[in-house]
Amino acid sequence: MNDGERRWIAVYTRARAERTVAHQLEERGVTSFVPCQRRLHKWSDRSKWVEQPLIPSYVFVLLSPAEHHRLFDIPGFVRVIMFNGRVAIVRPVEIELLRRTEHHPKAEVVDIEQFTRGERVQIIAGLFAGYAGIVVHSEADYRVAVSIEELSYAVVLTVQTTDVKVT
Repeated sequence: MNDGERRWIAVYTRARAERTVAHQLEERGVTSFVPCQRRLHKWSDRSKWVEQPLIPSYVFVLLSPAEHHRLFDIPGFVRVIMFNGRVAIVRPVEIELLRRTEHHPKAEVVDIEQFTRGERVQIIAGLFAGYAGIVVHSEADYRVAVSIEELSYAVVLTVQTTDVKVT
C-alpha cells in the first residue's frame, strides 16, 4: 500500500463528540462516517426517538497515511485506533455492513467478547446477503454476529433461519 492510497480508519473521540468530530472533518474536506441508529429513549416523564451512534466514541475516516496529521487538531479527537501495533484498517465491506446496519431496526453493535462462538453461517438472502458470521442465539430467527475484527466489535443481526446456510 502506498502513502497516497486512501483507506478507512477508525478514530476514537471524547464521549458524545462523534458527530462534532465528523462535522469538523467534513468541513475540512475529509470523508467521515458515524453509523447511527434511531432508538426509543424513555425518561420518567416522556419517551422520544433519538439518534445514537452504533459504536460510541468511534468515527470512521477515509484518509491516506500521509493525511493522518489532519486529525490531530480536530476538537474532540482523542486517538487513532490501533490493532496489533498498527493503524486499524476497516475494510470497505465492513463500512458497507455498518451503513446497512443503520437502517435495520433489530441490528446492534456489541463488543466481540460478549458473544459465544457457535455455528458459522453465511447469510444468503435479505439485506445482509453475502456476509458471514456466527450464530449467537437461535429460535424462530437466528441472531448472527458479524465480526469487524480490527476493532474487536461485532454487528449482531436478527435474520430469518431461511436466510442463512451453515458453512
